[in-house]
Amino acid sequence: MPELVGRLAYKRSFSAEEFARLQRGLLPEQMEDKWFIVWQDDALWCHRSWTGLCVYCLRFAEDDGRHVVSEALANRDPKQYGASDEHDLGTLDYLLTSFLAYAARFR
Repeated sequence: MPELVGRLAYKRSFSAEEFARLQRGLLPEQMEDKWFIVWQDDALWCHRSWTGLCVYCLRFAEDDGRHVVSEALANRDPKQYGASDEHDLGTLDYLLTSFLAYAARFR
């Protein structure tokens, strides 16, 4: 993640099972896979698979048995990535929803 980041107002919580899936991450297996996701240093890092550039970083807090996003950062270095908060909120939500649906097939 570059020094230039923006905080996203991303609100979402995950069950213990979903959180465990997120922590297992996602490694790209073919050229069409656009993301890789890794759990490291108590955070979820979302990178573009072709460039390796980090686009999102999420940190979590536990609340009443659920894992709540406590911080969501987005890459704002214009030489690496360019998008608006609105675009990133939709992309991040789609990315996590799709990843969890995909990961659920391989429990």
